[in-house]
Formats: sequence, structure tokens, C-alpha cells
Amino acid sequence: MACHIRCDACALDRQFEDCVTAHERAREHEAEHPEHFVSLRNPA
Repeated sequence: MACHIRCDACALDRQFEDCVTAHERAREHEAEHPEHFVSLRNPA
């Protein structure tokens, strides 16, 4: 199932083919930028 990530503080806005990869990328982004919050969702 595809998943989408979007950051509230920058231009990060990507779709991934699977939620595991999307979650990993979101976690990495937040680790690199502690002041950012990345939301993860399934596209409708």
C-alpha cells in the first residue's frame, strides 16, 4: 500500500510505494531536523 509523507516546516512532500519506507524516511528527516514534524498518511 502506498503512503505519503509531508513535513510541516519544509518542502518535504513525497509518496512511497510502501508505508515501511515512508515511515523510515519520516523518522530520518525528523532526526536530522528536530524542529520539523512529518505526517504520514495513506493517499485517498
